[in-house]
Parts: sequence; C-alpha cells; structure tokens
Amino acid sequence: MAELSQTFSGQTFRIIENVNEKRLSATDCCAALGYSDPKDSWKKIKGRNPELAELVRGDSLSTLTGTYTIDTLNMEGVANLCMLAKTEKAQDFRRWAREILASEIEKKNEIELPHDYLSALKALVSETEKTIGLKAHLAIAEPKAESFDLLMNSDGYYDVDTAAKIAGTGRNRLYKKYLEWSWAWHDGEHYHAYQSSVERGLLVMKSSTYKRGNRTISYPIILVTQAGLDLTCKKLKAETNG
Repeated sequence: MAELSQTFSGQTFRIIENVNEKRLSATDCCAALGYSDPKDSWKKIKGRNPELAELVRGDSLSTLTGTYTIDTLNMEGVANLCMLAKTEKAQDFRRWAREILASEIEKKNEIELPHDYLSALKALVSETEKTIGLKAHLAIAEPKAESFDLLMNSDGYYDVDTAAKIAGTGRNRLYKKYLEWSWAWHDGEHYHAYQSSVERGLLVMKSSTYKRGNRTISYPIILVTQAGLDLTCKKLKAETNG
C-alpha cells in the first residue's frame, strides 16, 4: 500500500493506494469541508448515514508512532459526504477531489508492460477494465451530487414530491411505501414520521402554514434526508428487480 499526499485549501490529504485504487482519508475530507472537529464530525456523520457507511473501507496508515487503521472513501463516498455537508466548501472540495482521483486513475494507464506480447496484452486489458470501472464511479457520482444540490432545501432535506421524482416514482406511491416500510403513519389528514425513522436519520418533521381567511393554519410535513433518499432509491430498485 502506498501513501501519497495532495493539498486543498491548506489541508494536506493522505491519498491511500491499495489494490490499485486511490482513496481519501474520511477525517481529512471532514477537515477540508470546514468541520471544527473532523474526527468527531466524521463519527457522527457515519453513524447517521448507513448508505455512506457502506462505502467506507478501513485502510492501514503508517506513521512515526505506529500503524493505524483509518476510514477511507472513494469518489462515490466523497460525493455523498459532500452532499451531506452544510459547509461553503463542499462544492469546491468535491470538484477538487474528483480532479485528484481522476488524475490518479489516468496514471493507471502508464503501466510497465511485461517483456512478452501475450502477458503485455493481458496486463493492458486488466488495467483498462479497472480504469473503466473507476471512471464509471466518477461519472455516476458527480452528476448525482450536482443535481441533488439544486433540489435540496436550505436545510439539506427534500420534500416528498422532490424525493419521489429523484427516486423515479410518484408522490402518492412513495407515501404508501413509507407507510408500508413503517417509516411514517397517517392520522387521517396528515402524514407523520415515526420517531424511529427520525432517529435513524431517514426522515424529519417540520411545520408549514397556509392562510384560510384571516387565520394562519399550521400543519406537519415530512422531509427526506439524504440518507433517507439513498435508502428509498435502494429499496425501490430492489423491489423492482425482485
């Protein structure tokens, strides 16, 4: 395993290379995003977002005081972390990370070919397949992050209409799924998120208002978090494929 370094906005990054893949330290990412306590912030973010946690890998890092295991992220993981971040640096950092990891991918093509033609051809095919796979991750993650930024509200949540559009389904069907999955319940007039869904970081409850004559009527609304949206898309896809 090789350890390289790059710098973003004064923050030195440890680029971990393992099994022909470049990854970034998760705590380094949090520091670059502007969190005052990167280690604690990363622990809380990972705990609240199971979809992001699935993209984490533990890699060994050697220092003067010993060898440690740290959480690392690939480009898809970095993009998801940036979507969850409520900092001004998120968009610039995501673009920087994409360029760094993409440039590292390009270096994979600079391989030392074996001396015989058949071995050289096999090595070239293998490296090309790896490069295509990594570039596919980048192509998926970056547009997803850019478009989601535009659809989030100021708190970083999605209303159910927007979540349904992103998930490729209808608003009413999504509400029915939330009832079916025990994420929400209906009181006969309004939908409410179960406390368990809120504690899992999938849904949040907010209040909205409307005017009826001279009266202002308040009513509850459900909003979907990024983790909730990711799990929604995953569950709907699984049901469709099943």
